[in-house]
Amino acid sequence: MHTVGVARFDMQGRTAAGDANIQVQMGGGTVAAAMIFNSVQQTTDPANQRGAANGSISVLNQSMDSGTVWNLTGTLP
Repeated sequence: MHTVGVARFDMQGRTAAGDANIQVQMGGGTVAAAMIFNSVQQTTDPANQRGAANGSISVLNQSMDSGTVWNLTGTLP
């Protein structure tokens, strides 16, 4: 999806429920991974879309800090 230097933001696919598997990768390894639930992706309001984007960035940062996969769940108006 996007590459900067040796880091790339990549979508690895979707689950059967439509959840997005996104990862930040460097070289051959994954440094952060998150599942963004389909319910979060369905928002159409610009302000809530920005909130979903901020939430996605947050869970990727937390994944990088903890070394675990994080989930962004919920339903936005």
